[in-house]
Amino acid sequence: MKLLCLVIPLIICIISAVLFAGVQIKSTSEQVTDVYYNKLYSVNNLVLNADRDFYQALLGATQHYEMMNGYSSSTASLSDKMDDYTGNFDQVVERIQKAVDIAKTENDLYASLTAEAGITFEACAEKFLANMKVWDSLYNVEANTGDWVAFNQMFDESRDLLDEMQEITEIWADQEKMRLIRRILIWF
Repeated sequence: MKLLCLVIPLIICIISAVLFAGVQIKSTSEQVTDVYYNKLYSVNNLVLNADRDFYQALLGATQHYEMMNGYSSSTASLSDKMDDYTGNFDQVVERIQKAVDIAKTENDLYASLTAEAGITFEACAEKFLANMKVWDSLYNVEANTGDWVAFNQMFDESRDLLDEMQEITEIWADQEKMRLIRRILIWF
């Protein structure tokens, strides 16, 4: 009977510890999913796809330009190239706006951290979206009028902002990883 009185509290302690650890593991799993999939993966994926779409928009504009100016013997239609430009342009803006909406849920990611250039994700995104309007206005692809050189220079400048957004996202992910590791180490 004395032995039972000693064993029962130990069993209760072990069961409590196992339940507590299970709750902590579930909580950590949910946090990891939120940080690495819902935020990091989603933001990075949207920015990466916007980057690809941005290049495809430039390619459509370039092919349209070449066809309009007699530099290409392509059999593609001008309207197809115009559709490539406008469709990809719209996708770039849409994807960056979605990335911004997700990034806004994490103040460190959106408004605090900076990359090498010293600007935040928020500032990069705002400048990028403003640059997109300027880029589109510098050269009228359909009419084949405007400043083709400035159009290409604005592409390069804007493209660098996408790199900055990805870099900030990676810095944020590294910091979140360390925060989660510290939280796990506190339990032990």
